[in-house]
Amino acid sequence: MTHTLWVFQVHGGESFRTQVGGNPSVEHNGGTSVFHLMLEEADARHFVSLVEKLGCTIEARPSRRQSQEQKLERDSLLGVGKKEALWPCQNCPTCYWFDPVSLQADGSGEPCGAKGWPEETRRVCLESTKAVEDLEACPLKKEN
Repeated sequence: MTHTLWVFQVHGGESFRTQVGGNPSVEHNGGTSVFHLMLEEADARHFVSLVEKLGCTIEARPSRRQSQEQKLERDSLLGVGKKEALWPCQNCPTCYWFDPVSLQADGSGEPCGAKGWPEETRRVCLESTKAVEDLEACPLKKEN
């Protein structure tokens, strides 16, 4: 079984305070409460039934997960799987041309828009003062 982050929204009924194994304590004051618990699906259903016995209305749903595309982008931004230095130089993270999403975890792709973006995009970007300044200040500009 897999633990999932569950969102619980509780309305009305009796007040309660409880702690479900491995989670922080949660409290409901009889009004409206929202909290998260990390549970297996069967445990979440059991928790719902216990809270309903206290006269509360409860909605439970698993928290939304990242899509595969979001996970890949997040991993790329975090440098997951990279074997060498995270970025080609120290200026990259603040550079106009920096495109970390284009550099994949396996090392393929190009994190520099000055090298990897289509010619038309690069031409339009050169209308920006910041783009020109960053390109001139690039320690790797010989390679651009």
